[in-house]
Amino acid sequence: MEVDNLRIRVLNGVYPPSEDTYLLTDNLPRISSGLALDMGSGTGIIALKLARGADRVIAVDINLKAAINTLLNAKLNELSSKVDVICANLFYPFRRGLKFDLITFNPPYLPVNDGNGALERSWSGGRGGIEVIKGFLYMLPTFLKEDGKVLMVISSLTDLGSLKRIASRKGVSIKMVKRVWVGLFEELYLLELKLSSTKSLN
Repeated sequence: MEVDNLRIRVLNGVYPPSEDTYLLTDNLPRISSGLALDMGSGTGIIALKLARGADRVIAVDINLKAAINTLLNAKLNELSSKVDVICANLFYPFRRGLKFDLITFNPPYLPVNDGNGALERSWSGGRGGIEVIKGFLYMLPTFLKEDGKVLMVISSLTDLGSLKRIASRKGVSIKMVKRVWVGLFEELYLLELKLSSTKSLN
């Protein structure tokens, strides 16, 4: 498949580009430098778009097949010199002191437990759809620059109340950037997160 002039292959067992992916890719800021992190890279489509502007992009996915898929697509699009791929869980492989200008995250946000398979874990967010997001928020202040920001996708099915409380405790502000309907009963929300003493969810 081709998306935004990028050639994208999707390996078996890897979450394919979907509505939530495109909500991110269609709203990425234009960047001309800096260090970016694509958390939960999947096929790598977001990391590759970021690599067109950022000095360096690190792509992380807990699914080994997804990490391989990201690397494959980086090579396919001749962007592997700007993209480092790591198979890991959230921020755990990083040392303190590493700070990102921009982080993108398409987390498992559905309030379900659909099994322990690598593909199922890409959408199964556990209780409230926030089990993975909680771990992300706990560590975020350590790895985000003071003037940096996060773009993250969640669903109207996600427990927003708990998400807001956790973010508030960590000194993270939340702003709704965009919302789109998917089907009749669910919306996707694109959130912008920053380190701030001001907390809001518009």
